[in-house]
Amino acid sequence: MQGKIFLSGGGDEKKSFFIDELFTHSVKNILYIPLAWTSDNEYKNCLKWFKKCMAQHKFSNITMLTDLNKKIDLNKFSAIYIGGGNSFKLLKLFRSSGFDKKLISFNKNGGIVYGGSAGAIILGKNISTSRLCKFPDNNEVNLKDLNGLDLIFNNDLQCHFEENQLNEHINYVKKIKEIL
Repeated sequence: MQGKIFLSGGGDEKKSFFIDELFTHSVKNILYIPLAWTSDNEYKNCLKWFKKCMAQHKFSNITMLTDLNKKIDLNKFSAIYIGGGNSFKLLKLFRSSGFDKKLISFNKNGGIVYGGSAGAIILGKNISTSRLCKFPDNNEVNLKDLNGLDLIFNNDLQCHFEENQLNEHINYVKKIKEIL
């Protein structure tokens, strides 16, 4: 039984209020992964932000994971929240640790996964869309394989879309169709 997927563009607790409300009603405890963020030194601030977002829904049962090589039983959690930052960095970390396979298995066995911004983009078929947004990601980790985890039914995902980018997105879709 495939679990649920929640997708958001990230941002502040006001912008994601509705989806966060739905999410917190579906879970008992959350494994929070902030690894897409640009600096390891900022993870505590990421957790502080995340707790603030969840507190407005009276939810506080949160465990943060910052080492994907750490042995952890994902089945102890009803949900995994993957935060925003750099999509390339995040996907590389997931792959190099084997966490990508664990996350896919977790979701396919009924686990709930929430992706915020970069965390959402990597759940798509391909992360090339992360270069199209208002604040495009740079491939600073030299990731070659841009295929995502493909948990959203063979679709790519774009976060932070703005209307003045419509032509850029249309051209991206045309290019992808040519490749397929």
